[in-house]
Amino acid sequence: MSILSPYPVRNSTPELVEHTFLGVGTGADELTVSYGPGLTSVRQSAGVHRVSFAQDPGTFVGYSFAFQGATPANVAGHTVVLDTWVVASGSTLGYFDVTVYNASDAAHDLIATELVSITFKFVTTGVVG
Repeated sequence: MSILSPYPVRNSTPELVEHTFLGVGTGADELTVSYGPGLTSVRQSAGVHRVSFAQDPGTFVGYSFAFQGATPANVAGHTVVLDTWVVASGSTLGYFDVTVYNASDAAHDLIATELVSITFKFVTTGVVG
């Protein structure tokens, strides 16, 4: 049995699709993709990971993120910054270069007890202006 909300979630952006990525730290290696159907992650350099999409997700409109850690203070002040969305072309998948910065504004590799959750937001029809 499901519980129906008397206040369903509404959105001002039609055809909004969210792709959730959950990456578990591994130190100076690839993030382990714990969740993210159709998403892969390849480490580019310290704190920088290329997150690729197996299928065209549409037109990028935004993102949100959160961190989790066995010791929350270790991820306090961390942030995620995306590079420009690169649209798929030929055999190259569409991707973002995602940089994780620590509280000192230095690129940071997450360790095994640290996770990052990123929700990439796209629209599948129309153009956002």
